Amino acid sequence: MKKQPHISIITPAYNTGHFLHETIDSILKQTHQNWDFYCCNDGSTDNTLDVLERYAKQDKRIHVFSHENKGLTKTLNFLLDKIEKTDYLYFLDSDDYIHPQIFEILTTIQQKTQADVVECGSIRVKDQKPTDYYKTYDINTLHIDIQTDMTPYLLRRTRKNLSNGWINKWNKIYVWDKVKNLRYNENLSYEDDFFYNQQAHTMIETKAVINIPLYYWRINVNSTTGNVNWEKYQNATASRIYASYDYFIRDNRLASGIKTEFMQDLTQDAYRMVGLKPICRCKDAQLRRKLFLQAGELLNDMIQKNVILPALMNPYKRFVLWSIRNKLYYLTRLLLVIK
Repeated sequence: MKKQPHISIITPAYNTGHFLHETIDSILKQTHQNWDFYCCNDGSTDNTLDVLERYAKQDKRIHVFSHENKGLTKTLNFLLDKIEKTDYLYFLDSDDYIHPQIFEILTTIQQKTQADVVECGSIRVKDQKPTDYYKTYDINTLHIDIQTDMTPYLLRRTRKNLSNGWINKWNKIYVWDKVKNLRYNENLSYEDDFFYNQQAHTMIETKAVINIPLYYWRINVNSTTGNVNWEKYQNATASRIYASYDYFIRDNRLASGIKTEFMQDLTQDAYRMVGLKPICRCKDAQLRRKLFLQAGELLNDMIQKNVILPALMNPYKRFVLWSIRNKLYYLTRLLLVIK
């Protein structure tokens, strides 16, 4: 019998003790059994570590680590550094779970297509398992979309035609040799998956996509995505824009024909995510004023360093950007219809 390829699963865990048993059980129930699970307790204050240690005693493939709270991206990098030799990399969030066939299906498709990344669909769940969880799939009948042009993943215009799932780290296997030197930007607490996968798509040549949902993404109001710290969000998105400029533009990793469009995307991201989104969505008036002033400083710095180019924006957005940069708070409120 042919030996199954090896998968390294990595999971940072912070205060998800209530969900972890379901997460780990979904790994143990896999039809593909050649895996190692690396999980790090990131300074949890609940029973997360107790749950992990209990499972580790039952199965030697479960490797548990624990450190003081360092945050998601630092913990992800800590776990990535623990991988010595493997065929595939797989990320799993500690409050989610997976279909029993996900590893069998994704690895079989990878070996059949020789794709560098194989991606599946996902479903948002709350309490009960969806009916799809209990479905058995015939791999030979699945439709596989083979992609060899990674440009659409780099530009906003072409990304509109893609599933949002490409952004996520947890609905795909990566061929380890393709991404083993890639690490998360530790300055990011938002958009970390987006930037990681944009980078990954410059390292891969072929991608296989199936639309069946094999990942179950839990609606957890206590997660990072469920609670927005607008000050942290503004700083993190600014960090991502700087990092994107450095990686793709300064280090010349883009084809010359798409550089202008990529710069237009960066400029639009800065306008929307550093300026508009925190200012318009923050409900605290005092904090909103602080975010407004900080947005002006961040945007001015980006312009001075040519990280963003206002000339690539339409006249109205350029005027709003000008009002933020010049700290004209009441004019900006009128332009953005903020009460």
